[in-house]
Amino acid sequence: MQVRTGQSAAAAGESPSALRQAVIDALVQLEAASAGLRDSLLQLEDRVKRAHEHLQGGGPAADLPRVAHVMEERAAVNASLAEMQQARHRSQRSLFLLAVEEGFSLAEVARTWGISRQLVSRMTKEQPGQGSPA
Repeated sequence: MQVRTGQSAAAAGESPSALRQAVIDALVQLEAASAGLRDSLLQLEDRVKRAHEHLQGGGPAADLPRVAHVMEERAAVNASLAEMQQARHRSQRSLFLLAVEEGFSLAEVARTWGISRQLVSRMTKEQPGQGSPA
C-alpha cells in the first residue's frame, strides 16, 4: 500500500493522534479479551478432562453436572468468545479509520485485510458500538 495524504481527521471527527490512541486502546482491549478467552478455554478443557475421567472410570453420566460443571464453563466460554469478537471488531474499525486518515483508500485497506471494500466502508461509517457482533 502506498501512503498518500487524503481525507482529513476532521472527516472522522478526531485528530490523527486521537485515532492512533484509539487503535492502541482497542488493541489493549483485544489482548485482554484474548487472555480471557484463553483462560476460559483452559478451564473448559479441565472440566472436559474431568468428565472424560469420570465416564472412563465407570461413573454415571447423570453425575456429570455435579462432577465436571461443564455447562457452567461452556456459558463462560460463550461469553468470552462474544467479548473477543466485539474487541476484534472494535480494533479493526479503529485500524481502518487510522489507515484512511493516513491516506489509504478504502480499496487499499480492503485489499490489505482481505475483505470487501463495502465492509470497510460500512465499518468506517458506523458509530462506535454499532455493528459490533453481539
